[in-house]
Order: sequence, then C-alpha cells, then structure tokens
Amino acid sequence: MTVMIYSWLYDTRLLYIWLTLFALYHLMGMLQGHNNLNGIRKTIRIGSWDVPREPNVYLRQEVDVTDVETRLSKLNKDRESKGKRPVTLTHICLKALGVGMKAKPEDFGKIVWGK
Repeated sequence: MTVMIYSWLYDTRLLYIWLTLFALYHLMGMLQGHNNLNGIRKTIRIGSWDVPREPNVYLRQEVDVTDVETRLSKLNKDRESKGKRPVTLTHICLKALGVGMKAKPEDFGKIVWGK
C-alpha cells in the first residue's frame, strides 16, 4: 500500500512496473489453466469457515474389548441365575471414565474468562 501511495503521489513509473508485473502474473496463470486450484468442496469449506465457538475437544479411539466381552458373558450368566440385570459395555465404559476422572481430576475442568 505504501508503494502505491508513493507511486501515485511522486513517481508513477513504480506503479506502471507493479501493474505490468501484476498483469503478467495473472495472464500466465490464465494461459496455464490454473484458474481454479480448489475443488468445489474445498471452496465451500473455506467460504463457510468461522472461528471456533466452543472450547470442547472430541476424541475418537478404538479399543479392543474381546477380553471384556468374554468376562461379561460369564458375569451375566451368574447375574442371570440370581435374577439381576445384565451388565453391558456401556456400564463398563462409564465406570472406566469415572475411574479415569477420579485419578486425574486436573485434566478435567472448565475455564470461564472474566468471571
């Protein structure tokens, strides 16, 4: 911007040089056919990008539960004979989350700015 203001006010040769280079750059791009480097999906993604509004972090992780399933089947056979409800993988996952949260409480929290 400073170069343009200087060239408009004092020396227009610099503006002519800049405009010539600008035109050549775009002309070469059109001749080579590189006028659309982004695909349609990427263009939509770039156009709809916005600042993050929530501070949450999500994680997806695969866990091998074959041993847990065999133990659950044995446990549920015993519970069924006593007339109790069966234990599911949901119960096991929630218990593991609770134990993890109790073991490392400093990793869980909420930051409220200005309050």
